[in-house]
Amino acid sequence: MPAVVQNSKKAKAGCPGFLAVQICSCSCPVKQALTAWVDQEEERRRLTVEALAYIDSGRVIEHQAVQAWADSLDSDKPLPLPL
Repeated sequence: MPAVVQNSKKAKAGCPGFLAVQICSCSCPVKQALTAWVDQEEERRRLTVEALAYIDSGRVIEHQAVQAWADSLDSDKPLPLPL
């Protein structure tokens, strides 16, 4: 039986972009690859949502501060880690 992939937004209400995969019951390489891909995409989305929450709460470090810290790592007196 071939693998079947369906885009089912009903599977997870309130989670835009969720892709539900319904695949044949065999343990074929296609099923394993699709399952791994869906898991990876769900983790990527979770990390993106988490990062956006950090930004919304103001927990960010300015790029210039990070760049100055990184540049100082090769010097005799590196700057402390920006917080």
